[in-house]
Formats: sequence, structure tokens, C-alpha cells
Amino acid sequence: MTVDRTGRGYQLGHDEREYRVWPSGGPPSAGRAFPNTAEGWQQAWKEFEVLEANLPPAPPPPVRTRKPGRARRRKRVLLTVGILVVAIAGLVGLVQLVGAGPGKSGGRVLLTEDFSEAVSGSGDIDQIEYVDGTLHVTPTGGESEATVTLSACESPFIGLCDTGKAALRVSADVQLSGQRGSEAAVGIGCANRDSDIGYAFVLAATNPPQFVVYADGDALATAVAPAGFPIDRRHRFEVQCLSGSGGSGTTLVLDVDGDEVIRATDTSRDHTFFDAMALVVVGAGTVGVFDNAVIQEP
Repeated sequence: MTVDRTGRGYQLGHDEREYRVWPSGGPPSAGRAFPNTAEGWQQAWKEFEVLEANLPPAPPPPVRTRKPGRARRRKRVLLTVGILVVAIAGLVGLVQLVGAGPGKSGGRVLLTEDFSEAVSGSGDIDQIEYVDGTLHVTPTGGESEATVTLSACESPFIGLCDTGKAALRVSADVQLSGQRGSEAAVGIGCANRDSDIGYAFVLAATNPPQFVVYADGDALATAVAPAGFPIDRRHRFEVQCLSGSGGSGTTLVLDVDGDEVIRATDTSRDHTFFDAMALVVVGAGTVGVFDNAVIQEP
């Protein structure tokens, strides 16, 4: 049984015959089965969402365990910390784009990271810490935003770093924690490490909450979150950055918890290649909690 999603209390997985949702730590046979069809996937995903939503609130996180500089072994991940300017103010008037329907897809997996131990890398390690198998990112030193970049840059995927990908899919469990002022936001994105450009897809703690796509720091598109959307819970973000040819622009897609919430096209920038995943946190005192990161081909 291949595990597709891991939540706080349940797992969702599949084999050739069926999807299953079962309690974490137990055997898949202990859970409910759904047929391995498109309709079965939607039913399994809805079951997973309902079970996770009915769990009791998570206890306060434990104290800091270790930082990246104390990693016991090096993993095939390059982690850097930098700044990508993102402004939450001025969202009024942006076009709202809302899609429909849960989906499940994705090609060859290039990197998976569950943050069960520190990853190798460099940067301002005071901005990140590992807590209970998750990565916590917090802007520090007077900065209002922190960006952590993950990239698989060793064999057999060295080509990803040599040339990048014209199309990249990245996903992760994302949670907004800590102080949540009107400028607070958390999300993920596609990045090019050499040129320090990319797209960020974030959940902004505005009133009402909004999902926003940023292109090199400029707000490109936004969608208002559904009424009652729990901004302080863990959500699954899945992003696609698909560069076109002949000036057709870059198609940008954000799925949250299996539902497409934004689909937009950027024709004003030439972002041909992506070689990394960005974890983005905005707002002084804001804490972004990340887990189960995946980089893959669309």
C-alpha cells in the first residue's frame, strides 16, 4: 500500500485495487476501502478530510529539538534560507479565480522530505527549527519574511539543477501558526535558485482569509477562502508551475486539500525553468509549519 497523504491521525494510501484511509500507526486493513477510480479517490479524500477535521486540537508543540547545523547525517537535499519580498497589503481589486473539484496526479518524484531529521544546507539557521518531525520557519532579525528553499541536486536528478524544469509540481503540508496579524501568510512555491526568482502561493490571514499567488513579490491573483475556512489548521498545498513556449506565459495552479482554488497565467515574465521548492512565511512573529514536502514532475 503506497501512502499518498499523512495527517495528524490518519493516512490515505492506495494499491492497484483500492484506496484506503486508516488510523496512523495501524495497518491499512484497519481502515475503510474505496475503489481505485477517480470517483473512489474523491470519496477517499473526503473521508480523510472529515476524519482529520474531527480530531481534537493538537497539543502545544514540544521545545526545539535540533537545528540544521546539528544534522547527524547528510541527506540528498539542499536547504538554503533567503528573502523573497512579498507584500500582503493592497490585495483589494485583484481578480478572484476559483476552480473546482479535488484531483490527484503527478509524475516522477524528484524529492520527498518529511523533516524527521535536520537536512544539510546553509543560511540563517536561526529562522528554522525541527519540532516533532516538522519544519518550523519564523522570520527573525527584523525581517518580515523568510523563504526556505529545498532542491534535489544530486544524482540521479542532477539534471534538475543543471537545466531546471520547464514544468514543476511541488506540494507540502502547510500550517499558519504563531502571531497572525493582517500581514501574516504561509505557503509554498516554485523557484529558480540561480536567478532568485519564482512564484509563491500563500494563505494570507486577511479578513476574510485569501489565497494569493505572487510573482517575484508582486501579487498576481487571489481567491477568497471559503466561509469558515480554518486558517490555523494543517492544509495540503499542491502547486504547479507550467512554463509555456512562444510567449504563451506560465500557467500557475494551486490546489488546497484536493480542491483547485486558483488557476492563472503570467505572461509578463520569462520564467522558463524551475529547480527548487520554496517554503514561504510572512509576518513578524508568524510561524510556518511544514511537513511531507514533495518535488515532482507534473
